[in-house]
Amino acid sequence: MDLYESLKYKSIKDISKIDLEKYAPKISTIMENKIHIKYSGYEYNRYVDVDNDLCRFIGLFVANGNASTKKSFSITSNRKDFNNIKLSQQIMKRLLGRNPQKYESKKALCTSISSRSVLHSTWLYNECKSKINKQLPDWCLYLPLEKQKHILQGLMMG
Repeated sequence: MDLYESLKYKSIKDISKIDLEKYAPKISTIMENKIHIKYSGYEYNRYVDVDNDLCRFIGLFVANGNASTKKSFSITSNRKDFNNIKLSQQIMKRLLGRNPQKYESKKALCTSISSRSVLHSTWLYNECKSKINKQLPDWCLYLPLEKQKHILQGLMMG
């Protein structure tokens, strides 16, 4: 095995789950598998599964998403981009345990899928930044090529 091959295998780190504990508000209750947000009353899964769909969602979020550190996050797509809308709804429902909100703009011909969750919006804001500073999270660079391919698909979908 040459130097390139040995470095290639050492730099791959297949992340299967992300722990959201460090993104939880200070007054949250952290349990083994759940995070309870006291002031909203919502309870979320503590761990996010990093599968191909989430990787595609992260790519789409970097291309078309927005998050704040206070409340909400969203992905806006052309109204005819049914795959983007479906993926956004599917992943947000999986993360939140409830359906996200869907807003359609007739003037701009776009659809925005959004949800309120201080935990998830803080996670996405810290990992992907926002507005002109958007970036892929560092952990994406070390994923196996199959998952990286899905991140690129999400970016291209946006």
